[in-house]
Amino acid sequence: MHAQTLCPPAGADGPALPRVAVVGEALVDRFDEFDLAGGAPFNLARSLSAFGVPVTLVTRVGDADDGADCVRDSACRFGLEEAGIQRDAARPTGVATVKRQGDDHRFQIASEAAWDAIELEPARRLLRERQPSVLCFGTLAQRSPISRDTVHALLDETTALRFLDVNLRPGQDNRPLVATAMAAADWVKMNEDELGHLIIWFAPQCDPSAPSGSAGRRNAIQHLIERFALDRMIVTRGARGYEAWDHRGRCVASADGVALPNVTDSVGAGDAFSAALVALHLAGRSFAQSLSAANRFAAGVCAERGAVPDDDEFFRAWRWTLGLHRPHATSA
Repeated sequence: MHAQTLCPPAGADGPALPRVAVVGEALVDRFDEFDLAGGAPFNLARSLSAFGVPVTLVTRVGDADDGADCVRDSACRFGLEEAGIQRDAARPTGVATVKRQGDDHRFQIASEAAWDAIELEPARRLLRERQPSVLCFGTLAQRSPISRDTVHALLDETTALRFLDVNLRPGQDNRPLVATAMAAADWVKMNEDELGHLIIWFAPQCDPSAPSGSAGRRNAIQHLIERFALDRMIVTRGARGYEAWDHRGRCVASADGVALPNVTDSVGAGDAFSAALVALHLAGRSFAQSLSAANRFAAGVCAERGAVPDDDEFFRAWRWTLGLHRPHATSA
């Protein structure tokens, strides 16, 4: 275990940012040659903490397995408190086997894991104490009834901004589950493949293959925003950048991807995008500014190994690049 955390002390780089709660899976990403702590919510929580954002992580791991040690060690390294990391004596820490496919990756996720059984009452007590300004959640952690009920109870009780990361995996796509999650969200982020699924499911009169910038794409996204009463919808497009839409279905920001001389791997790029977007939103930046910076940070993560680089200098440099080292105004 490292003696020192990556995240700066609260207030060290200016006024403290509002707190973020992140609810969902923390697991072990199993590559051919090594294991790394992972899971989209855990990736998001660690990057937010490394940016200096106070984070409450709510997840569940095995009671005494190697995966639990891996997750807890990484949480400690990134300055995350253990109060929200529940332990399960019956279920193991989750595992995702990662197989590389060109510049992309395929994940095979174990069918039963501790994060399928996140208990409500300890999570509820913790969030009532912490009073987060943003609550981040995903779809994958809702595959089981126990965690799904916990997530939605917390969403029902919060006044925080509700940020959903649509995280569809082969064999675990569930249309009613995703519909319920989107209806509970204020902001929704997805990648372009996931957008295609959502159009087929929820806007079947629209063309899921309509290209970016076309009337067909605009029409499909407007249908989704109206159906789920979303405030913001963000579509990440990998090397092609991103698009973002407001509550009226207007495209308010878009940009191409950031060219990189070398891509080490793309694992966690979407989580990195979300982390920078949320951190900069809480720092009072405009939506367009936050998106542009998130696009750059996601590209920077692709040049590193793993979803969350375990490198002091990496995050120190990015705090300067994103302006998170200076005093800033917090948003309401």
